[in-house]
Amino acid sequence: MKIYLLPVAPQFQPATQNVPRYPPHNPRDGYGVEQDMLRYLQRQPHLLTTDPARADWHYLPVFWTRWHLNHEYASTGRTELAQGVAAALRDDRRTFTVVQYDDGTVIDVGAVVQLHASPRLPEHLPIPLLCRPHRQPWFPPRRRYLASFVGTLRNHPVRRELADLLQNRPDVWLVDGNHGTRFYVRALLAADIGLCPRGYGTNSYRLYETMQLGRVPLLVGDVDVRPFRRQIAWEQISLSTDSAAAVPALLAQHSPAALRAMGAAAQQTYWQSLAYQQWCRLALAELAQRG
Repeated sequence: MKIYLLPVAPQFQPATQNVPRYPPHNPRDGYGVEQDMLRYLQRQPHLLTTDPARADWHYLPVFWTRWHLNHEYASTGRTELAQGVAAALRDDRRTFTVVQYDDGTVIDVGAVVQLHASPRLPEHLPIPLLCRPHRQPWFPPRRRYLASFVGTLRNHPVRRELADLLQNRPDVWLVDGNHGTRFYVRALLAADIGLCPRGYGTNSYRLYETMQLGRVPLLVGDVDVRPFRRQIAWEQISLSTDSAAAVPALLAQHSPAALRAMGAAAQQTYWQSLAYQQWCRLALAELAQRG
């Protein structure tokens, strides 16, 4: 595969974002998958061509998330962005872009393939929603729970429904709100399963944070956002359902020993296939399938 980097004006690759970082432990510049793909390709010169006619794909390296966050959550700057994209595109049917912003590109990009960290449409190609890896504590907490969740419960109905179903179970630790990164990490490590309900976006950082920390993610949402299904055996390292009502039955499916083995395999998969720089080669393989 050969890829041509479409030239975009510097303003469409902002160096920083002007809103608080999320998750809180992430870098101040909001580094994410949009920047990570560009970095990967720049480090793989054998994949690149300077001749757009020889390229299998063109890559549109706009930093959508930083742009929209710097323009009042996409309430301004749309016309300028649309004009810049139109000037850069040569053939939208042979072009892909990487999108982390929950609402997508916001502007119309024609037939451009969106490698999307929060996919909403069938034509979106799911990719991981990544943040800076967490540090493992020197003295990790004892595993006392079957499952845990720390986060905002009000930003999607499935989260509230999940809390109503599980809040009285002694083997499930549910905490509403932001209590800091250290608390968040220790709560994840104190359980065998990390509950990963969708929020405003279809995806969740928790899915990948849970794997990175060696626990089993249980994804709850109406869209199965687990990427690279042809390349990763997700059924062996994760649980998933589109209904909060199905979660109690899923929690009872596996023994503690089986869950610990799944968690170890999930952690290995994260570092080998889903971490920063690793996911890019899997995404390009998926793109080649579409070619």
